[in-house]
Amino acid sequence: KGPPPSPPRLRRLASPDGDEIAGASSRLEANAYPANLRLADMASFLSFPTLIYQTSYPRTPRVRKRWLAKRVAELFLVVSVMLIVTTQFVHPTVASTLDPVARRDAPVALEKLLALAVPTLIVWLLMFVALFELWLSILAEATRFGDRLFYRDWWNARKFDDYWRLWNLPVHNWLVRHVFFPCLGLGLGRTGATAVVFFVSAALHELLVSAPCHVARLYAFAGMMGQVPLIALTTYISDKFPYYSRAGNIMFWVIFCVVGQPMALMMYFHDTVTSGGGGDAVASSRYGEL
Repeated sequence: KGPPPSPPRLRRLASPDGDEIAGASSRLEANAYPANLRLADMASFLSFPTLIYQTSYPRTPRVRKRWLAKRVAELFLVVSVMLIVTTQFVHPTVASTLDPVARRDAPVALEKLLALAVPTLIVWLLMFVALFELWLSILAEATRFGDRLFYRDWWNARKFDDYWRLWNLPVHNWLVRHVFFPCLGLGLGRTGATAVVFFVSAALHELLVSAPCHVARLYAFAGMMGQVPLIALTTYISDKFPYYSRAGNIMFWVIFCVVGQPMALMMYFHDTVTSGGGGDAVASSRYGEL
C-alpha cells in the first residue's frame, strides 16, 4: 500500500493584472474541530477576502511588496476619480431631481434620470474596480491568501441569473453554501431554492441601502425581486432563440445599469430628504439647479 495522497497544492496563481506567481503555494494546516476554534483562526478568517470559513486555505509563499504598492496607488487613483465624478456630476444632478420628483413632473424627472445614467454607471464601474479588482486583491496579497477569483466576466452575461453568479463570487459562494444547499436539503427544488436565495439577497441589499439613508422604502428589495421574471425571460430567449441571446445582455445593461440604478438613486434621495433632510437638503437642491 503506497503512501496516502498529499493534499492538493496550488502550483500557479494568476494575479488580477495578469501576472503569475510561480511555484507552489503553501496551505494552512487543517485544524480538527474543536482545535480550530481559536482567536487566531478567527482573526485570520476575518482578514481573508472570503465569507466562507474553512480550516485551511490556499496560501502564497510571500508578499510581493512592489506589486502591493502598485495596487494601493491604483486604488487611491480610482477612488479619487470616483469622488470627482460623484461631486461634479452625480451630486448636482441628483440634487436637482428633488423638485420634479416631488411635483410628479414626469418629463423633467425623465430628463434628470437620463442625465444621471452615464455618471452613475461610471461611478458604479469605478466602485467595482476599486472593490473587486483592487481592494480584495490588496487584502489577499497582504494576507498571502491564494484564491484571487473574486469575479468572472459578468459584463458578457446574457441572462440575469448569470450576472448574479459572476459579478460577486465571495457573496455568491456564501449564498450557495449557506442558503441554496440547505434549501435543497429541506426538500425545496432548484426553483424554490433560487427564489429563497434571491429573497435573502434582496433583503440584504435593502438593508445596505435603507440603514444609511434611515428610510425603509423597499425600492432595492423590489428591484431585486423584480429580476426574477427577467431571469425567466432572458433564459427563455437564450434557450429558444440562441442566435438572439445577445438581447439578454442588452437588456441587462439598459435595465440594470442605465435605468435601474439612477432611478433607485433618485427615489432614495427624495425619500431621505423629505423624511428629515431639513435646510441642508434644500440648499443641496438649489445648488444642483445652478
